[in-house]
Amino acid sequence: STFFYFTDNLVTYYIVSSGSSRSPELHKLIVEIKQLELSLDIVLEVVHVPGTSIILQGTDGLSRGVWCSPLHDRPTQ
Repeated sequence: STFFYFTDNLVTYYIVSSGSSRSPELHKLIVEIKQLELSLDIVLEVVHVPGTSIILQGTDGLSRGVWCSPLHDRPTQ
């Protein structure tokens, strides 16, 4: 199975995509994530989405506790 993780955080994207970090704590976290991938038999695909796209689409609001409703403008997908 492939698990897609969409983020507007470039640091997260580059660290997970490369599989390493110079920061010892971040590197430890990446090693744990890679071990989980192996144990769960999944592939983690990190996809960078620019922040402006996430804001327009509405996902950014959800992460801040703002629910999308029919009253909000939504761009066509």
